[in-house]
Amino acid sequence: MRALLVAAVVLAGGAPAAHHGRVAFVSHGRLSLLDGRLRRLPVVAGHTPQAPSFSPDGRWLAYLETATGAPTSELWLARSDGSHARRVASTVAVVGWAADGSLAVTTRTAVLLVGPNGATRTLARASFVQGAVLSPDRTEIAVATVGLPRGRSTLVAYRIADGRKTQWYSLDPRRDRLNGMRQIIIDPAAWSAAGIGFWVYGDGMVHNNDAAPFDLIAVPGARPHLLEKTLSDRVTKAVATARNGHIALVGDHGGGRVAWQDKVVAVCAPPAPCRDVPTAPSSVTVDPAWSPDGRTLAFVRAPNLTSSGWPQPLLRRWYDAHRLWLYDTVTGKTRELPKARGATVPVWSSDGRALFYEAHNALWLLPALDADPIRLASPLFAGDWPAYYGQVAWSRQFAWSSG
Repeated sequence: MRALLVAAVVLAGGAPAAHHGRVAFVSHGRLSLLDGRLRRLPVVAGHTPQAPSFSPDGRWLAYLETATGAPTSELWLARSDGSHARRVASTVAVVGWAADGSLAVTTRTAVLLVGPNGATRTLARASFVQGAVLSPDRTEIAVATVGLPRGRSTLVAYRIADGRKTQWYSLDPRRDRLNGMRQIIIDPAAWSAAGIGFWVYGDGMVHNNDAAPFDLIAVPGARPHLLEKTLSDRVTKAVATARNGHIALVGDHGGGRVAWQDKVVAVCAPPAPCRDVPTAPSSVTVDPAWSPDGRTLAFVRAPNLTSSGWPQPLLRRWYDAHRLWLYDTVTGKTRELPKARGATVPVWSSDGRALFYEAHNALWLLPALDADPIRLASPLFAGDWPAYYGQVAWSRQFAWSSG
């Protein structure tokens, strides 16, 4: 009910009008849409919605429904106005929207393309699919697989139109080393004009939440090279790519998996070395987001804390202390957007003029960078905020289509 009341207040103030786009958000465990009026999607009994995503053309909405205590999720599709919601697949991980309008997803052993009508096409099969990422133009998908039983790790790109494949990299678990480790597992994170970036797990680890090596391979057959060490659990955003090939990474400089300790945003423009974004002493920088033209990086500056616990009062104080900043990669200058207090997980509009973000357990819009923020909906979480070492999965609670 509270989300409905907030939406009504926003409408009374004249926003969000059509030119502010469309928002899908989870509040009190229910998925709603806001585009000038509030629409609620059907409740799936015993399930919680998460990770909404609008198609690039703005016509469709995908989201996951997860049963209480279940390790996997169901994929649902609806029209972007929330109508005709239906389950189209189960036990999948969403990769993203492809250029042909289909949604790329993975299962444990396959890569699938799900059309807006629910029709599914198998693009590739493997013994085990570790993960996948789409190319910058969304016409290819890079897939990391682990061969069973011997464990060869392979990175292959498939053309979505016809399934044509190109092998980028392959490692023999018994003799090949990467970052000083054997028994390598590749976990794709991002694909930019600079190449494919992936996390590296090795020496028997199937995952590494603390300072996982992030490597980049520039072209098929090249040798990967280490860019930074980052968090890799995908609860927070550790990697952001720009259209010009620049990569922003949240480096972990000794803080482990704790969200608020020793995290520094670095900008990488391969083959040049990565450079830390300027910041103040005793602060961390997180949540990088590139403007559409790739020149400006939005990021969040927050206090650098050493607490390994995350009680709710500390958690809320730290997120409330967030400040939104911009970094100009041409001039090297930074500036704060002081009106966006508490901002987390910023998202740019398609024209680069507006920013959308979470703050104080609510969703906000800066219709212009120096404008007053508009509160669109709240609360996202009822009661305590679910957290893991201070990490809160805010970005899985909403999607914004700026139009």
